[in-house]
Amino acid sequence: MAMALAAHRAWGTGRSGEPHREQLGSLKQVFHHQHPPATSTSSHSLEDDIVAEHFTRNVQFFGREAQQKIMGSFVVVVGLGGVGSHAAHLLLRSGVGRLRLIDFDQVSLSSLNRHAVATRADVGMPKATCLQEHFRRMVPEARVEALVQMYTAEDEDALLDGAPDYVIDAIDNIDTKISLLAACNRRGIPVICVAGAGAKADPTRIRIADVSDSIVDPLARAVRQRLRRDHSIEAGIPIVLSTEKPRCTLVPIQEVGDNPLDYQIVPNFRVRTIPVLGTLPAMFGLAAASHVLCELASAPFAPEPVFRLLEAQYQTQLDRLTEREDLVFNNAEGPSVDLDDVIYLVREVWRGLSAKGPPYVLSGGDKGFKRSLANLTLTRWDKECPATVDNLVLLTFGEAEQHEEMRPEDVKTEDPNFFRRVQQGIARVLYIISCTAPAAGKTAGAKFNSSDLSHLYTPVKAAVDGLIALGGEHVADAQTDIKAAANHLVQKLHKGKGETPTPRPSNARATPTLQPSTTPSVRYPSTLTLTATPAAGVATEAVTFLVTLRSTPPGAPVLAGKPVSIDFGDGSHKRRRLLAAIATTGANGQATFTHSYLTAQTYNVTAAFAGDASSGDVAASLSLVISLESTSLSLTVAPKFLKPLQNASHSITLQFGGPGPASKAGYQIFIDYQDGTTETVVTDSNGQAFPVHAYIRFSNPAFNVTASFAGDGTYAGSTAAAASVVVRDCSAACSGNYHACAIRLNTTLECFGDNNVGQLDIPAPNAGFIGVSCGGGVTCAIRSDTTLVCVGQFYRPPPAANQPPTVPQPATGFAFVSVGFNFVCAIRFNSSLECWGDNRYGQLNIPAPATDFVAVSAGLYQTCAIKSDTTLLCWGAMGTFFGQPVNFGQTTVPLPATGFVAVDSGTAHTCAIRSDATLVCFGSSEFYPPTPQAGIVAVSCGDVQTVALRSNTSLMYAQFESEGGSQEQQYLVPSPNSGFVGVYAGDAQTCAIRIDTSFQCWVPEFYGSSPVYDELASMPQPVNGFGAPCLYQ
Repeated sequence: MAMALAAHRAWGTGRSGEPHREQLGSLKQVFHHQHPPATSTSSHSLEDDIVAEHFTRNVQFFGREAQQKIMGSFVVVVGLGGVGSHAAHLLLRSGVGRLRLIDFDQVSLSSLNRHAVATRADVGMPKATCLQEHFRRMVPEARVEALVQMYTAEDEDALLDGAPDYVIDAIDNIDTKISLLAACNRRGIPVICVAGAGAKADPTRIRIADVSDSIVDPLARAVRQRLRRDHSIEAGIPIVLSTEKPRCTLVPIQEVGDNPLDYQIVPNFRVRTIPVLGTLPAMFGLAAASHVLCELASAPFAPEPVFRLLEAQYQTQLDRLTEREDLVFNNAEGPSVDLDDVIYLVREVWRGLSAKGPPYVLSGGDKGFKRSLANLTLTRWDKECPATVDNLVLLTFGEAEQHEEMRPEDVKTEDPNFFRRVQQGIARVLYIISCTAPAAGKTAGAKFNSSDLSHLYTPVKAAVDGLIALGGEHVADAQTDIKAAANHLVQKLHKGKGETPTPRPSNARATPTLQPSTTPSVRYPSTLTLTATPAAGVATEAVTFLVTLRSTPPGAPVLAGKPVSIDFGDGSHKRRRLLAAIATTGANGQATFTHSYLTAQTYNVTAAFAGDASSGDVAASLSLVISLESTSLSLTVAPKFLKPLQNASHSITLQFGGPGPASKAGYQIFIDYQDGTTETVVTDSNGQAFPVHAYIRFSNPAFNVTASFAGDGTYAGSTAAAASVVVRDCSAACSGNYHACAIRLNTTLECFGDNNVGQLDIPAPNAGFIGVSCGGGVTCAIRSDTTLVCVGQFYRPPPAANQPPTVPQPATGFAFVSVGFNFVCAIRFNSSLECWGDNRYGQLNIPAPATDFVAVSAGLYQTCAIKSDTTLLCWGAMGTFFGQPVNFGQTTVPLPATGFVAVDSGTAHTCAIRSDATLVCFGSSEFYPPTPQAGIVAVSCGDVQTVALRSNTSLMYAQFESEGGSQEQQYLVPSPNSGFVGVYAGDAQTCAIRIDTSFQCWVPEFYGSSPVYDELASMPQPVNGFGAPCLYQ
């Protein structure tokens, strides 16, 4: 196996060009000798070196356990065309251990533009068999079943047998598709449906959504409707779809050949002639495969919501257009479009933007789209032609008012760019109509009638000709197709009627039919009143307006049925009635309107009755104050007690006093962590954000983290203050040369062991301690008032006298302390580092600048410290001790020198933990186990041992062995080896605190017995009640 891996790596790391043939041949021989092509019972495990190397990137992405889940999974793929073949292909390459491939069809030449693996040599082969053959060469260990048959409800038990973990529906036949989805739902088998990829080209429109959210895509919409109607399935099935409007439809069956039925594989299935751009089915399949892989690995993702507005919001656009037709064009019958037409025009053609402004991509999702539409309305492009789908343009209210006074010819002269954009939009509309209307079975009496034909033909030709004249670079290139499409539709609509389409001249205008006048000789005056409830509103909350219309003189006509309009005042920068909806007065002469304002300000609302033949015109207005909708923020932080660089999880929730937006996503929240860093996060659809932050300095005494929302024109700002976050030293115990100390939960300090130089003489009062460190003959501890106290003496070789560990002044303002053999280092709350004591080995020579430190460890000959940017620095270990060098590499930091969150230095070695919980050690390898080691949360280096705390609360213990080297010696850990929260290694002894607050020290038996060791192994009474709050979170 080693030979196979060596050959594989040598080949894979070649600098350029083809691998040597001898090298490649050798690899194949070794590979197939040790891994012959698998049968259906082959194993599929990461224990195999070749397999592990194959899936190494997946393991790095998901983790080993999750990848093993994938490799043990069973997935069924039904439909193996452009979508299914790509999905199955990547499932196999990603490690799915068992695949069942189902399709009745064969590989054809026309399918090669989108199939994942088929070649011309595979034409005529069943698609299932083709994939199986190719897959065996790709991943021989996988079990691949090929079933050349159509999925049917009768074969459901056999085809879904074996408890598959997931099913991919890549079928393009609606009946079969529904049958499979319903079967999976009934059996409780997870399934993902893939909608139609044909006739589409825009990869940015591909979405994964719940079937209940399927829109635009005809196949997805049909699936949703059939599942609900036939199987009462409303939601719960993910579906891959595109929000792009199909560019064209099925090619007529006659164009396939003289007798297309000769090409059928299965009866009742005609030859598929859907225009397909090969890239889109591949992307659909890969999207489905990605979804399935993440589900199998228990690492699902949350797809971005399908971009759409509520139907009521599109209805608002239709209402505005209807009102404009009535008020501006005197067309009481309304426009010749329905809600689907409006959705298509607003969303697909004009993209939620004014046709007059420069095109750009809207940001902010649904909220941004909705805000853009608030000031837009559809109106006629040519005011003398009716409001049909090919004569509507989206403009701001001000632009619409101006445009309605102009003719297209005037626009062409005054604003050619605007004219060109509208012509492009109209040409696009007509091209889609020409492609889809015949296929949908629309006839002259359905969507269009005979009088519409000339109206259809002329604008198409005018649009194309106008674009050519203006140099339109997009639609002009497709002029032939557009002209042909328009002609095709005209001929189609007239076919069988004996009619000949005669395009009307471009200057022809419809002449209104005059009706006999019924106007009475007298117009009665009227009065109108306007009230609002509530009298002062709140942004986004509904305001109800009551309009009352009365006729003043006795005997005046009844006002029931008279139209009144209202201008809510927020339609544009000027007050216009055109934003308002039209309602009809009731029998009592009243009408009500409901409206919500998005921006807080004062609005001038006007209601008007335009008058008619019997009643005079009248208006009324009021001033309405709209206030910001209130908001509130909640903020929590966990854990509450931290060490510097330890990650803390923050949970922020933005709440609204009223109904709030439909989606709460996209709101910016500003966070001040109070450690000198700030951050701006964005809320999700629930109005929540979950930032993770590692605090880069100590708090004194605590950080009061704040989150604030600045507000906008609709919602008021708000600020929330979190509970205090304490960032401080979590050293609740220590172990020195021959003594140890531990802090109780009541903040008293207990020390025991050797007291030959006063290292156990705790200064009074014995209370308020929050951190302690031991080393040599010295003990130092920090009180909650930031005072640092040190007792004992620095050892000096005779004849020199020992020295006291005098604390630098001021003796307050300290956050962290570490005692070495004959020196002390401490960090103040301003992040500066100070060291004092013995400097024979350069251990006090702090690299400049001596600021921005968050952790320090004093060893025997050296000092190591971490900066706030996670850089690890080590210095000292210079010179000799009794003629022997003291540098064993314990100051040579492994690269990269950043990303560290904890460090501890011993006699001749140093160990540090990276942010990913990986332990690395350097220096004399006799004193630590092989590294890196994963899953380590704390480490302590003693004289000849290294003890680390794993994330599962067990200890990893490694100690010098006289034969050389260092190995893990778990038998030296007191039983049970679990439940530890802190560990502290000293000279011969090791001490630890457990989750039950007990504290104990132990000395390995091979050190022998001595009064000092016996004292170290004795427990202070009571043994429980030790530690600090930061240890028990």
